[in-house]
Amino acid sequence: YIVQSSSKLFGRKDGADIHRFYFSIKSPPFEKGWYLIFNNKIHLIQEIGKEVKLMDIETKKSRNAKMHKLIDAEIVAKPQDLHEALITEIRPDGMQVLDQFDFKTYDLKLKPDSAIGQTVKLLRHGKKIHIL
Repeated sequence: YIVQSSSKLFGRKDGADIHRFYFSIKSPPFEKGWYLIFNNKIHLIQEIGKEVKLMDIETKKSRNAKMHKLIDAEIVAKPQDLHEALITEIRPDGMQVLDQFDFKTYDLKLKPDSAIGQTVKLLRHGKKIHIL
């Protein structure tokens, strides 16, 4: 959760200052398994705690980020927003996949462990498509 606190001088009683403390506790605007943009890269949220564990979807490297730095991050997709695609062709320079949602084909970079007939998950962000 995101915890913020503040205090304010409320008054005086018997010559002593009286302070009022305010606490704000909010749940984060994202959940585990969602995709968001952090530092201009798309990351998968792997764990949520005091810090959020993120994985860069392109390099597959994990990193931690403080919760308050991710409050305004752009949410790219939820798990139900991903599409399945079938690998239909593998070439030296890439591969072709058939999106099983709209039945369009896309030419993408080759994923190392790809094989014809294998299904992969697609993440769309704007006009760019990523294989997960």
